[in-house]
Amino acid sequence: MPKITVFTRTTCAPCKTVKYFIEKKGFSFIEKNIDDPEYAKEFSHFADMPMVPLVLIGDQKVQGLNLARLNDLLMV
Repeated sequence: MPKITVFTRTTCAPCKTVKYFIEKKGFSFIEKNIDDPEYAKEFSHFADMPMVPLVLIGDQKVQGLNLARLNDLLMV
């Protein structure tokens, strides 16, 4: 499985849902909280819109609370 990175914010409820969903599927991930300026800069390179959660799975990205798309990518 490719590396999974989840960009989040501390106050983001959908971010918690996405993290829980990925964990329940049995995958580990790297969390990068964009409240940290270093991660915010990195986030800006990947985000089409300034919205979290943003999940990177290999070369694929899922922005927002799109559990159906996440499920599809995690099934591969």
